[in-house]
Amino acid sequence: MEESAQQPAHQPSVHAKQPAHQPSVQPTGHPANSPPAKKLRTMAGLEYHFLLRELSPLCGEFIGKFYELEEGLFRLRFGGSDLLVQLGVRMHLTKYISAAPSTPTNFCEFVRKRLDGKKLISLSQEGMDRIIYAKFSSPSQECTLVFEMFAQGNLLVLDEAGNILRPYLKEEWKTRRLARGEKYLPPASQKLPFPPSASQLSALFSAPTDEKKYAVVALNSLSIGTAYANEALASCNVAPKTPVHSISQQQAECIAAAFSRMHSSMSPFLYKKNGAIADFSIVPLSSLSDAEKIQCASLSEALDGYYSASPAPKASASFEKKKMQLQERLRMQQGHMHDTLAQAQQCTQAGNTILQNQQLFLSISQQVLTLRSQGKSWDEIAGLLQKKKIGMEKSGSVFYAEL
Repeated sequence: MEESAQQPAHQPSVHAKQPAHQPSVQPTGHPANSPPAKKLRTMAGLEYHFLLRELSPLCGEFIGKFYELEEGLFRLRFGGSDLLVQLGVRMHLTKYISAAPSTPTNFCEFVRKRLDGKKLISLSQEGMDRIIYAKFSSPSQECTLVFEMFAQGNLLVLDEAGNILRPYLKEEWKTRRLARGEKYLPPASQKLPFPPSASQLSALFSAPTDEKKYAVVALNSLSIGTAYANEALASCNVAPKTPVHSISQQQAECIAAAFSRMHSSMSPFLYKKNGAIADFSIVPLSSLSDAEKIQCASLSEALDGYYSASPAPKASASFEKKKMQLQERLRMQQGHMHDTLAQAQQCTQAGNTILQNQQLFLSISQQVLTLRSQGKSWDEIAGLLQKKKIGMEKSGSVFYAEL
């Protein structure tokens, strides 16, 4: 099923940026017999609704580690489970573990410090919207990660009062601003429950607006996903582009009943076409009746199969440039550290030599003072010490300390 991206009600005007399983090696690219790469679809609001049920066992677990694998791609470690989040695209447990960069980004370091010693206490969704809240707590502090999974996606770190401590991307609209110090506000939406009642659907269909003149467009405001809206309409013989003002009360009741059945019978599936994984869903879809349907033990398993069967997204040029700069900085710091350690070792050796020959140094100092009291010049004293050094060299008792 092709999921059309559900955009927020406004476009940004400013842009500044399963149980535990054993990890496997991340596959690279498509299998040899797979079709050419196509654009991956994004998860729908109804799929996040289902996913949070699966992820509930993570609540109560301490966060082990937070990684930024590449631009917009994060991994959160909870005990033996790894939660993968690709902003604007997907969220699921994974068994495919990619190596994390050797040097974390500034954003990654900030999040790690905020999450240190905290446990996940709740996962929730903003209605049926693609906004996920992960609340973390310790005896002294709480913080929340907000994953905005629509459009290009975003990740925000909030304090206990809901103020933004740091956004992954700074964005601004007429009605809200995602920046440090701002109160976090989600975009406006219908906020209808799922499944909606027949009366709620009738009110939705009768709302006077040109933007929602077709049935499928009106149902998309529920944020459940176009494919699931089309499935409910198809079961009631209502075409997606049926004008909303022509939908009868009986049809509204039929659509509401279809959503109710959908909600009570959700189960994850993968679909294969020509031997390759083509899609996933949480209810059987008539639009994919020609594909091989495979029931999965969990939605995370289905998502892991779908996304890992496709090439990993390439990091942007800006991300690669930043990564190279950090790697060069790390190389220079490692070189400085090597030089500093070598100097420290030389100083330690010199100090040990002085300590082991302390009495000899005191004797020489006393001799110099005696010679000075006898009126000897520094040149004369140096000459006498040089003769003594030559004598010690011949006897084999001289030592050298390089300072």
